[in-house]
Amino acid sequence: MFRLNSDRADLTTSLVGLQAAAVGLLTALAMLLNSSPGGIASLVLLAGLFKRQPVKAMAIWGAVYVPVTAVWTLSALDGPREMAAAVMGYASCGAVFYGGAAFLSERMLRSFPTLVPCASLGGAEAASAALGLVMAPVGLFAVNGSLGYLVAWFSVIGASAMIGLGASLAERQTRFGLPITVLVSFALCFLPGPPRPEFDGHPIYGIAHNPDPRLKWSSPTHAAENLERLQKMSDLVAGDGLIVWPEGAVTGTFDLGEAISKLDPSHLPLLFGMTRYSREGSPDLRNSAVLVTEDGVQVSEKELLVPFYEGSVPFIYESDLVLGTRRILTLLNGTRILPLICFEVFVPRPWFLGGLDADLIVVLSAETGFWPRFASLIADRHVWARELETGLRVVRVSDL
Repeated sequence: MFRLNSDRADLTTSLVGLQAAAVGLLTALAMLLNSSPGGIASLVLLAGLFKRQPVKAMAIWGAVYVPVTAVWTLSALDGPREMAAAVMGYASCGAVFYGGAAFLSERMLRSFPTLVPCASLGGAEAASAALGLVMAPVGLFAVNGSLGYLVAWFSVIGASAMIGLGASLAERQTRFGLPITVLVSFALCFLPGPPRPEFDGHPIYGIAHNPDPRLKWSSPTHAAENLERLQKMSDLVAGDGLIVWPEGAVTGTFDLGEAISKLDPSHLPLLFGMTRYSREGSPDLRNSAVLVTEDGVQVSEKELLVPFYEGSVPFIYESDLVLGTRRILTLLNGTRILPLICFEVFVPRPWFLGGLDADLIVVLSAETGFWPRFASLIADRHVWARELETGLRVVRVSDL
């Protein structure tokens, strides 16, 4: 009898693991395809697994969900060995953060099991944001339609917790939780959501020049062609507002002074992204946003590197990038701009919620990876989430 019970327990454990992996893949695909009803409904299935083995279910779900929603970043690494190590790193983080949050939540909320999925999702994503992990928080399912109010009220991490609570309640309180969740979330996506924040300052002209990512950094000739194309496209709007070039717009040099010397004065004010030497004579590089006006040059630097992508892969891949300091950049008319560089828009930070000393957020992006369009779509949802969180207009300028 003991042996029979043990075999049944092992079978149950294996089934929970397989089901959690399948649900993690389903949630990730719904996120990539921007299907809020599908993604939220998949969390109802996850809530059902919570009742049996919450820690294992959440750990395996996270180990699948995180690398799939971040897989498009990996082709920028140097080779298959680095990519495999990064996938393992993302999967490990997903298992540790989500499984660890479930472990703590399950023990702290034994008397309130309905709250465990809620606390697990919110806690795991808060930890991921602190590390700078590139992924798609579950709360991004809430940016569509009237669900956007969840993000405006609670932030994207809080929206993740609210979605987890709703999925748990639907699974526990009704026999038809899954179809009801699909229908309700589908309807909410079509009801009007919060309006976009207004911005009445300078016109903003983002220049998307679609460079070849395979040659962007390796060919001096291609770098010169990119700069010439950016200059010609900027001629069309020169003198009418702020011109913005994307991240890595200047790739022919790492020297800030040399880059500025190549600019056309008629294009000022100009905000652009470049990787530059952190100081003269230093091999360390900083990913920077550079604002050039008639009054001079202002620089803001990326302050958080993405693990397994920009911040090295332990024992496998070393990055030349070092951390910098983010600064508010100011136009001559007094407009204050908070620049975010590429993946920084993916990370909801606590200071977003505490109020910003800025009038506008500008994101300098550069699409890369296996599916640049997927990267762009997820980044756009993060832009909307940052607008809902801060109440400021967010403008994203990318390669595409």
